[in-house]
Amino acid sequence: MRLREEPRRRRAAALLALCAVALLTWWFASGPVLLHTRILGNAEYQSCPGDVVSASGIGFTILNPFRSRAPERTSDAFLRAASTGECLPGMDSSTCRYVRERRLRGLQWRLVTRLDFDSGRRVGLFYRFTWGATGAKQNGCDIAPVYLQRTDTGWKVLINSH
Repeated sequence: MRLREEPRRRRAAALLALCAVALLTWWFASGPVLLHTRILGNAEYQSCPGDVVSASGIGFTILNPFRSRAPERTSDAFLRAASTGECLPGMDSSTCRYVRERRLRGLQWRLVTRLDFDSGRRVGLFYRFTWGATGAKQNGCDIAPVYLQRTDTGWKVLINSH
């Protein structure tokens, strides 16, 4: 009886190890988004307006935990500066003018999906922006992208660019 259980355990362990290797390979080899589907999007997200390009941000997304977060950090710093109307060090004059003229007051944002273009040299980060009252009930929401381009020293936010 014990002899028959041994091969089953070995096969189960081998199958488990194979699944773990396949999962790790998938995570490391895939892009910044492991899964994005509009089917599983909840009604709250689908109620947010957005242009045709931004509509790709609507849905259920699983982001790759091993992705480079450098563009996300740059975008977050830009959005924080835009919400206070401040210019970041190293921000060019046109971007600085844009931030000062279009201050984003009372704004909260959450990354919903990401698209990489040109072999990762350009990135579109799609955020769900909310504003107005705090708590569960918001006065408004929108899904919109922030585009970035890789430079020699890091990432740069692209204004009015797709």
